[in-house]
Amino acid sequence: MSISLSSHICLFTLLCSSLLITTIGTDARPSWHERRSNTLFIFGDSLFDAGTNNFINTTADFQANFFPYGESFFKYPTGRFSDGRLIPDFIAELAGLPLILPYLHPEFRFISGANFASGGASALVETYEGFVVNLKTQMMQFEELKKRLKKNFGDEQAGNIVSKAVYMVSIGGNDYLLPIRLNSTVFQSHSHEEYVAMVIGNLTTVIKVSRKGRRHVAGRVCIEGTIAVEGREGRQCTNFVEIPPNMSSSTQFIPPRGLIGNTQKYIWLHMCMYVYIYIYIRSGRGDDHPRLLEMSITRSSHILLFTLLSILLILGTDAQPSWPERQAALFIFGDSLFDAGTNNFINTTTALQANFFPYGESFFKYPTGRFCDGRLITDFIAKSAGLPLIPPYLHPKFRFIGGANFASGGAGALVETNEGFVVTLKTQMMQFEKLEKKLKSKFGDEEAGKIVSKAVYMISIGGNDYYFPISSNSTLFQSHSHEEYVEMVIGNLTTVVKKINSKGGQNFGFVNLGPLGCFPLTRALAGTSGACLSELNELAKLHNRALPKALDKLANELDGFKYSIFDFFNAGIQRINNASEFGFKEGKKACCGSGLYRGNFSCGGKRGEAEYELCRDPSEYVFFDSIHPSERTYRQLAGLMWNGSSPTAGPYNLRSLFKLAQEK
Repeated sequence: MSISLSSHICLFTLLCSSLLITTIGTDARPSWHERRSNTLFIFGDSLFDAGTNNFINTTADFQANFFPYGESFFKYPTGRFSDGRLIPDFIAELAGLPLILPYLHPEFRFISGANFASGGASALVETYEGFVVNLKTQMMQFEELKKRLKKNFGDEQAGNIVSKAVYMVSIGGNDYLLPIRLNSTVFQSHSHEEYVAMVIGNLTTVIKVSRKGRRHVAGRVCIEGTIAVEGREGRQCTNFVEIPPNMSSSTQFIPPRGLIGNTQKYIWLHMCMYVYIYIYIRSGRGDDHPRLLEMSITRSSHILLFTLLSILLILGTDAQPSWPERQAALFIFGDSLFDAGTNNFINTTTALQANFFPYGESFFKYPTGRFCDGRLITDFIAKSAGLPLIPPYLHPKFRFIGGANFASGGAGALVETNEGFVVTLKTQMMQFEKLEKKLKSKFGDEEAGKIVSKAVYMISIGGNDYYFPISSNSTLFQSHSHEEYVEMVIGNLTTVVKKINSKGGQNFGFVNLGPLGCFPLTRALAGTSGACLSELNELAKLHNRALPKALDKLANELDGFKYSIFDFFNAGIQRINNASEFGFKEGKKACCGSGLYRGNFSCGGKRGEAEYELCRDPSEYVFFDSIHPSERTYRQLAGLMWNGSSPTAGPYNLRSLFKLAQEK
């Protein structure tokens, strides 16, 4: 097939084969080499650069490590040329992989692949030479990594990693943009066809080199840079040119799954120096054929304007409704089970913070302040509800996008619990009231009221109220019976629920107390017997019996009050005592910590004890540190909260609550 310059503008190639995702029994995970059949290596330019250019000597023209980049998802600039995640991030998620770290990151560790892509990079060495990591150099870095893999894993296993991997490549756009902008002599001294052949030649050279020992070499080539928008009846495009029937299957345009069968409704825009509209229309023969309309745009400065006008014309007046009309918000209250980084922004001690290595390493690749190796229950619930990660309300750059997280590690329902070092539940409620006023100011009383009434409120509180007095000999605890003390804790919780309900909140998700006496920290306190600390477990059970009674009472008193209680105690004890049944190797010992069961709360070495042990794979452990579950545990618990039924989650599960909220 002949190759023209216009057909390669803004073109990138995804060299991929199908990601073989194997479901293994009960979600069990063998060792890294056995279980990670999916490894992802990423090459290319700014479409795929996850932060490489943060770590090279270049100019700000080739970097995106400043506001407002990253604001939609990460809430900070990662170096990605986007407001949030990139295509490889979503592909990694679909393949069950974490975010793939830039190879040049100072703390790079090979977990599931490597990202070599560099914003501004190209297939030709001459393109932005000296300012970017070109494709040839990216290939050299890959060769370096292969040597490291052989050293770490041996030749055979390193070969398995390389051969089973999927390789994504996005390259070429800069090779065409730069010479047009700078009057390149290389470009001017060759015909368009010759120049394109040079670009493609350099790309295929890399493919040939990387092919050694690799099976997944060339799958389909997917044309990117397209936007799917629903068509409007009565609007037709003319002058269609059918894509030649001899176009090979390896280069044909493949529409995303889900559009087949409804293709007459969608228009595909691929815009750069030249603009293509790909439309799948149903032919008289009953099959779908891609047809192409090319509109030549001679000046690059018109591209953005054309794109915006095209989308507006196609969408017509059916614009997206305002945020409150289309989505239920998520407001989060509680302690370290839900804290997404609140304690990063208060004056407290490192004992109540998790903003240092190795927290966050399994998913975010940096410490977010979550007391976990990755995501929390609330992160998974937000994802299931179609929401972004919910940022801490105290984050200096907090903006209301989908909800707010008020939870604070170490917080309790009682003001006395860790007083002065945390944001107590009472103060969290005050912060919510401040936010409500801001919403009224921004959206008006009516729409702010809809946000509050349609929202789901998740609360995890109480554990610290029982652990703190036992560890500190609290006079408040000692001066009351266990029943009286539990009543105070539950009373403060229900007071907050009533206040939220008085503002219009109706849908609540609660987590009861886990098996506090069986956490690595408390098990270590019980000594070498391996027994749980019975006093704490009895308090947890007492609390868990009182909570549903109190909520049942509220259901009879409060307008529209609906709730879900997740049985964290039994779900937790099952995984602790029968770890292998749930895919874990270790249920009693923490991944990170020191001492017996790694029960000392020393993970990260910044809590008064510098030495600590860190496991190789947190996903094999029920607990990440001596108190908090691993991301994998949280993922399982979130699944039960979202889809579970009574007695695990009831009387509603969170899926039902969100559905009820969105139907209002």
